[in-house]
Amino acid sequence: FVLAIDEQDYLYIVDDGALVRSTRPVTVSAEGQPTTAQLALSIAPNPARLNAVLSLTVPIAQHVRIDVVDQLGRLVTTVHNGALAAGRHSLHVDTGLPAGAYVARANGGGEVITKRFTVIR
Repeated sequence: FVLAIDEQDYLYIVDDGALVRSTRPVTVSAEGQPTTAQLALSIAPNPARLNAVLSLTVPIAQHVRIDVVDQLGRLVTTVHNGALAAGRHSLHVDTGLPAGAYVARANGGGEVITKRFTVIR
C-alpha cells in the first residue's frame, strides 16, 4: 500500500488499486504516525472565581471562534474569533459573570467542541 498526504493535510491510502481518502485533515504524531486532526479544549480552574484560562490545542493553522454561552445557549462573550497557528494556546476568560454554569464552545475546521465550567462567588 501507499500513503500520501495532500497540501490540505488529507491522508490518501492506495491498496490493491483502491483509493481511500480521510474524512478530515490529519497531523503526524511524534512517532511519525498519521493521526486525525482534532481540536482539544480545557478550562482551569473549574470552578472559577475571578479568572479562568482556556487552553486550546489546534492541530493545524485555521480560523477558530471561541464563545462562552449560558445554560440556555445564549451568547455571553466571544473569547476569540480569528486565525490561530497550529499548537497550544492559552486564552484568559474574564469570569466577571454571575455565578452559574457556562459552556465554552470552540468552532474550527468544521469541528465544534464544548467544555462546561462553573463560576462561583
